[in-house]
Amino acid sequence: MPQPVGGILTGDRTIVVSVAVIGRKALGQMRKRIFLSSVMRGFSAERTAAIDAIETLRHEAVRAEDFGAKPHSSQLACLEGVRGSEIYVGVFGERYGDAVASGLSPTEEEFHEARKRGLPILCFITKGAKEPRQEEFLRSITGFEDGYFVAFYSSTDDLGKAIIRALNDLSTTDGKVLDSKGADQIFRTRFDECCVAQRGSVSFRMALIPERHSEEYFSPIALGSEELKDKISQLLLFGPKPRFFTAALGVEHTEGDDYVRLHQENENRGMPGRSVTLFHDAAIFASSEVQRESSRTSGFLTSHIIDEEIFVEKLQSFVQIVSEIVSLVPQNQLLANFFFSCELSGIGDKYFGKVPSPAPNSMSMPGRRLHDPLSIPKEPLRVSRSKLTSANEFVADIVERTARTFRVAGAYYMKEVRDW
Repeated sequence: MPQPVGGILTGDRTIVVSVAVIGRKALGQMRKRIFLSSVMRGFSAERTAAIDAIETLRHEAVRAEDFGAKPHSSQLACLEGVRGSEIYVGVFGERYGDAVASGLSPTEEEFHEARKRGLPILCFITKGAKEPRQEEFLRSITGFEDGYFVAFYSSTDDLGKAIIRALNDLSTTDGKVLDSKGADQIFRTRFDECCVAQRGSVSFRMALIPERHSEEYFSPIALGSEELKDKISQLLLFGPKPRFFTAALGVEHTEGDDYVRLHQENENRGMPGRSVTLFHDAAIFASSEVQRESSRTSGFLTSHIIDEEIFVEKLQSFVQIVSEIVSLVPQNQLLANFFFSCELSGIGDKYFGKVPSPAPNSMSMPGRRLHDPLSIPKEPLRVSRSKLTSANEFVADIVERTARTFRVAGAYYMKEVRDW
């Protein structure tokens, strides 16, 4: 059988239950630290159901009553419990709970802490009537685009079974948890397989791999389905701007043993096209040129400067697309953290920066050559799903890392300090 649940909260305080890590496996599963939050007052039956689920699955329930005296408030101790956990389970009944100093209930504070930490989030909501503030909070949960698991219950028996099923599903797709080194090996292999850099042009290759590396999130049938390909095609062609593909060029599909690739040729046959590849393990790889359609006649500039604005657009469109594609992954609520990597190839002696207008008459070469291809960051970056959803902040971080790398090499183009 499957898994547990932990914590609970009082009207104005919250009590936490988390599962200690004891050994590698229990009933064929890896034990996890699990944080469960809910109001405690008037919620003893739900709390008992949660503890029973934990014990049924042979996990050890660690409750707030067991924390001992703390030199700070009980709510701070509960937030620390979230930070030290691997899974968040929220049980939500009629009551919202009493607001603390932040103006939020302890339950809502804990939910946002779990979201910020990128924990897998499993929510269980009563089918009964709720206070207006609770209704508002629960609407925000179900309105998030992060793909949180949400189940509804009408009795404590329903609740216990739902928790067991959800945690069991979580464990059956557990896979191994990648570290940065393991992620880097996958990036290197698949970049070469599905994102071949084009000679004579600057290519931008990006990828996202789930930290929870399962053998198969997509079955062969699901991965090859017309429905999935159509949904991704629509996102690429008509999704949020900036778009990764050009709508007028359409989309072609190519299938491999463990992937489906969506790609389009460039209208200029001398330039590389664009592609997005989705693998059975929910890894997403993409490639594109770093050049604006209208700038292809400006040979001098494009041969000397990698346009930072285009780089930002490509990165923004990729982050937006992968956030949408992740929501199409079966059991996507299990995907809380990822590894991200990108590469610039064909950079040669080029600068990185904003392309000047009008164009300079001449340019000197950068102080020293950068490694080509250039990995950004140098090692895969672990990123939470919620951070991907906040695309602007994430993109700004990657752009600054890139600019800093070129700046250190004396290869960052700043018009205001260069006199050509």
